[in-house]
Amino acid sequence: MTRYRIWPLFYLHTVMAEKVYKTENGMQFPAEAYAYVPDPDKPSTWKLRLWEDPEKKETPRLDLGMTFLYHARDGDL
Repeated sequence: MTRYRIWPLFYLHTVMAEKVYKTENGMQFPAEAYAYVPDPDKPSTWKLRLWEDPEKKETPRLDLGMTFLYHARDGDL
């Protein structure tokens, strides 16, 4: 008789859905907080953060313009 191990769905979900974060200014941001995410598994490739902080999940328009100008000046874009 063959025995099969059945893993609970909640266990598989937590193992498979482990989120990756990038830390900036002491706060952790998910990939959704960035405009450019070429590789979701490598936070070092994420560019142009759109969120002011993880709780607000948004940034005022003026700040986005300043962010763009900052990165354009440095040649990051």
